[in-house]
Amino acid sequence: MANKLSSDIGLPVLNLGKHPPVADNTLTGILTTSFPYENLAGVLIGLKNGTYGVIVDGIDEGRSKVNEQAFNAFLEDLIRLSSGSQKTTFVLLGRTQALIDCWVYLQGRGVSVGLASIEPFAREKAVEYIDTFAKPPVSGQREQYNTARDLILAKLEGAFSGQAAQYLSFIGYPPVLDAIATLLKEEKNYQKLAADLQESGSQGVQTDLLFKISAYLLKREKVDKVLPNVVQGLIAEFPAQIQGEIKARAYDFQEQSARLVSHCLGTPCALEIIPQPGLNLQYEEQVESFLADHPFLA
Repeated sequence: MANKLSSDIGLPVLNLGKHPPVADNTLTGILTTSFPYENLAGVLIGLKNGTYGVIVDGIDEGRSKVNEQAFNAFLEDLIRLSSGSQKTTFVLLGRTQALIDCWVYLQGRGVSVGLASIEPFAREKAVEYIDTFAKPPVSGQREQYNTARDLILAKLEGAFSGQAAQYLSFIGYPPVLDAIATLLKEEKNYQKLAADLQESGSQGVQTDLLFKISAYLLKREKVDKVLPNVVQGLIAEFPAQIQGEIKARAYDFQEQSARLVSHCLGTPCALEIIPQPGLNLQYEEQVESFLADHPFLA
């Protein structure tokens, strides 16, 4: 969405997931090094009067890399650059809780700020999404594929015991649909899959489906979020073998489960993941910001 907005309205994207840790004057520094000196004044004036702007993506990932003071300093930089503008200057994109935290901070600083949420896909769009990424057969087995896909959705619906709102929120979450699409892409024997799903007393199938989807989401949190944004920067000075050992155990399924249970119970959960107390403490602090937006909680 960030790239589509950028293309449509001609504004640059700053992706905090790929950017080094942010702090005071981060955006000012990027602007001063990205534009020719003769154009810089026009850019800064444009930010003040609303004729120029920046799309900031990966707010949650950017927040996880630094402490609260450093991230607030980044927000202060945005406030300084846009002060006085009567139009939207910065668009921030990220997970819900991280954006709510930004909204509260900016509100407290007297900034005019809005908050928009992207709703989960409806059932019809969820099916369209699965079909786009599962690469179903165009002929031949297409009918069996459709049957297997619809049975998967029906079995998942049954697992929610008729709680329609929660079910639609669950299957409307793109990573869940990614997991379903991956299952269909890997299982080419759609007739056998459908037969397994239709077996009487197939509560085990529901459990297996939920397990596969849960495992997919847990792996995504570890590999796509925490390893690149939190762990990599903290262990860069360790020998390669120790780095590999830390990456293997950091934010694994058991750790995520323990942290989620502790979060729900309101009890502390301190684990030694990095064999250096100071770095391990930083890891604990940075992981905590990710945990609030964990898909199992949302």
